Amino acid sequence: MKTFLRRALGALIHDWLAWALLVTTVLVSAGVAVYLQPTVLVIAAGQSDQDEKKVVQLLVDTLAKERSGVRLTPLWTDGFAESAAALTSGKADLAVIRSDVNVGRGASSLVSLRTFYPVVFTNEGTKITRLSDLRGKRIGIGGQGDLNRILARQILSNRGLLEQDYTLVPLKTGEQIEYASQGKIDAFFSVSAGRTQANAGFNDNIRKAWGEKFVVITPDDEAALALRIRGVETGEIVKGFFGGDPPKPDEAVETITLSNRIVASDKVTNNAAVALTRTLYSLRDQRQLEVPEVLAIAAPSRDVPTLPVHPGTAQLIDGVYQDFMDRYINHLFIAAMSLGALGSAATAINARRRRGQRAQAVQDLHSLLGLRESICLQDDTVHVAQRLQEVDTIFQRSMIACAEGHISSGAMVAIQAAVTRCHRAADIKTRAAGSADSLNG
Repeated sequence: MKTFLRRALGALIHDWLAWALLVTTVLVSAGVAVYLQPTVLVIAAGQSDQDEKKVVQLLVDTLAKERSGVRLTPLWTDGFAESAAALTSGKADLAVIRSDVNVGRGASSLVSLRTFYPVVFTNEGTKITRLSDLRGKRIGIGGQGDLNRILARQILSNRGLLEQDYTLVPLKTGEQIEYASQGKIDAFFSVSAGRTQANAGFNDNIRKAWGEKFVVITPDDEAALALRIRGVETGEIVKGFFGGDPPKPDEAVETITLSNRIVASDKVTNNAAVALTRTLYSLRDQRQLEVPEVLAIAAPSRDVPTLPVHPGTAQLIDGVYQDFMDRYINHLFIAAMSLGALGSAATAINARRRRGQRAQAVQDLHSLLGLRESICLQDDTVHVAQRLQEVDTIFQRSMIACAEGHISSGAMVAIQAAVTRCHRAADIKTRAAGSADSLNG
């Protein structure tokens, strides 16, 4: 009974360890395969906005070239509104939009691609020196259509001007100079790009429209506007940003700003957001000579409640982000140590069991020799038969131990030879008993 229990325990330990290692290997392999599988996301961007289009295409190409864990598929749209619609409808996972565009709940920012400054241009002849002076005036407005008109009305409303107090005149590209020189407008509302390299042509048109001594009027109640208008941030226009002689503005001005951002839906994971943010920052640092547009890439402002920063990006900026290995390396180390300890324990148990079985084999050999001697000394056939049963039991146990690899083939040969000698001795005794019976008969 004890021998059976030892064999059963040994087989159970051996099979359980094998299954545990197999299941662990399968689970780890499946987890690694899923982790290494690239995440494919769709990014919507306006194809007419050349600055952002260059950055997005560079990002797409870089991720594919570097075999990143994230890949992007571009979806070119007609502008911010269409990109936002693609994001909210689920056609896109990411979108390049201006910070005042409504993209619904759940969206969050990865990076800022460009800064914009809402300002009003005019000249000294109009005697317009502040926003409240626009009452009763004709204000030219261009770019982004309804988006800029809504923004202009919100800014002027903060100064107490109602829609009927002024006239917004929609202008196409290039019409500002004509309308200003012919007196068809008194001022021009613009959301100017915050990248100096792109401003040369724009500033030249401003001078042609309003003269060398043009006037720049900026909203100076930036804190209040940032609270009242969606996506508005506070910022600064540096001295001489719009050129001119003397430079305009003649000193740095605190005002409101907007930004073009890469915005993610709530389906974009922290890992994907961090991978994209890291790649964009590396492009800004390494590719600025080839693609100057990447110079404007920056961390998004966190002061815009309607467009928060993605949690993964925020963790990266704060230096607290942990990837898969960072989070689970201790668990994996402990699991590996546990499996190693389990394997060592199982090996020790098996070694101990094998030593016990080898000792048992030696003991069995001695028992067989003793049984042969007992058979030789006895004339009672019943006693001989009982000894043979013990011999056969020992032989069966030894065969099983040999098959399991617990005793050597040499030991098995010795046991088998002893068994054979026992059977021969029994045969001699049986034949002798038969002959004695015949003589007595």
